[in-house]
Amino acid sequence: MALVKLGARYFHRSKPATIYRRQSSLRTYFSLAIQEGLVKENSVRVRNLGEPPRAPRSLDERLYYRLLRVVRMHDGKRDAVIIQLLRHTGLRVGELCRL
Repeated sequence: MALVKLGARYFHRSKPATIYRRQSSLRTYFSLAIQEGLVKENSVRVRNLGEPPRAPRSLDERLYYRLLRVVRMHDGKRDAVIIQLLRHTGLRVGELCRL
């Protein structure tokens, strides 16, 4: 019972990636304990917590205009159009490359 309370405190309010990392450490520990004959079974229970979807990152206004200005200074009309297309349509780089 003490181990259950310890586990609840150990995982309380942690993000899924942190919980998975901690569970992985515990699984490894129990695997070694099984090999040494200290325990009979691996009692680490793993459940799928799912990862929250990450919002795509984008350049802020200042960096966007700075990038555009540098590209235009080097006579990069094509590159300027690509940057504007990515910015204003929401296309990903990979999607643009496949066009």
